[in-house]
Amino acid sequence: MSKIREAEVKPLAVPAVPDPTGSTTHTFQFHINIRQAAHFLGVAEGTVYHWVSRSPRAGDPIPFVKLSPRCLRFPARDLETWAARRRNGRITAKAGKGGVQ
Repeated sequence: MSKIREAEVKPLAVPAVPDPTGSTTHTFQFHINIRQAAHFLGVAEGTVYHWVSRSPRAGDPIPFVKLSPRCLRFPARDLETWAARRRNGRITAKAGKGGVQ
């Protein structure tokens, strides 16, 4: 979450996950809205909506949670990992086509 201030994001509870010992633990992960995700990724909000709409068909879908038909949230940690994979993929693809590494 390097580009997003901690004050801008609100924690959303992830459902309790049973562990092998039988107890349940609650984990919190920060989720951001579409505007914050677009700002973090350096793209327009429309681009993020496009990635969400093609997500089921994509090889590496953008991570999101659909809270209601009109409310999307993006897990900040997963989004950061997803963005890093995409950046690394582009660099590798360009390097393979004679680009600079």
